[in-house]
Amino acid sequence: MNTIGIDYHKASFTVCYRSAKAKETFAEFPSTEDCIADFLTSVTCFDQLAVEAMGMCRHFVKKVRPKVAKVTLVNAAKNLLITKSNKKTDKHDASMLAYGLAHGLLPTSRFRSEAAQQVRSMVGARYMLVLMRVRVINFMHAVIARNGQSIPKDKMGHKMWRDRIDLGALELGDRIAMQTLESQINQLHKDILLLKHAIEKASRQLPGYEVLASIPGFGPIRRGTLLATIDDIDDFHSPKALCAYLGIVPRVKMSAGQHIPSKFGRFRAGAITREGDVKARSALTMATNKALSANPSLRAFYDRIKGRKGYRKARTAAARKLLVLIYFALKSGKPIEDFSVIDFSKPHLLEG
Repeated sequence: MNTIGIDYHKASFTVCYRSAKAKETFAEFPSTEDCIADFLTSVTCFDQLAVEAMGMCRHFVKKVRPKVAKVTLVNAAKNLLITKSNKKTDKHDASMLAYGLAHGLLPTSRFRSEAAQQVRSMVGARYMLVLMRVRVINFMHAVIARNGQSIPKDKMGHKMWRDRIDLGALELGDRIAMQTLESQINQLHKDILLLKHAIEKASRQLPGYEVLASIPGFGPIRRGTLLATIDDIDDFHSPKALCAYLGIVPRVKMSAGQHIPSKFGRFRAGAITREGDVKARSALTMATNKALSANPSLRAFYDRIKGRKGYRKARTAAARKLLVLIYFALKSGKPIEDFSVIDFSKPHLLEG
């Protein structure tokens, strides 16, 4: 059995074969279909393989997974064997991946299902188009403002209000800019709506769709965004692991040089880590706003934290409570019958 490290690039990839006796051999292949097929002839079903988790290598991983015992995706940003090394060559990186795999030193990443990946792709496209629409609206509002016309910014997204703009009163450049941007914003509206329907349709195929549908605040887009990020709930051994994955747990620092209330030192909890997908974290946070009004227990918890730490930290804490509930609900696979009666002050009830 070999442990194999692969430094993958768009044009080529370097392979390090590490035997059980720590003997290393190297090979380099162009990143073409034929050459990937040639590489697959050099591996067996007993080999283990490590490759850095990057978008460009997904196609390669899909081809190699059925041919080897295990494929480990490596978190490139946290792989200190490579990031902290002074030697930056393809062979060295492949060697470090093989070495780290053999000794269990690699920070791993997840390989999402194809269904989840496709929903994430559509969610990302929609997110990008929404940001473009906001920028276009802001620019159009600035143009009419400097020409003495007034329309509320929050109304600029509606065609009825944009039709009230007197284009004839604008200077030549501003008028051409407005006419061009009008056609663009109309197209953006159509594309965003198209993606919304596609996301809703595809998300229905993801496990847990009906579970999230039973929780207030989760519309079709938020369901798809969160489910595509979580994917297989069995990848998380506890609700804490899921909360950490979405980046809504606080950073913790310990200093033994200050006042020590226990032998382990003093722990400090800072701001949340913000690890993981920002769109999924945003979807969860926005859904929490709706859930607060649907559950008295969650609202009471929010109000208590808000009085001490402000509404932002209170909302984040409530979002984490809600995510714990989502974890156990997805584990059970059963929709929540009555969200309003859940007592969030008793965590053990969430497990049921």
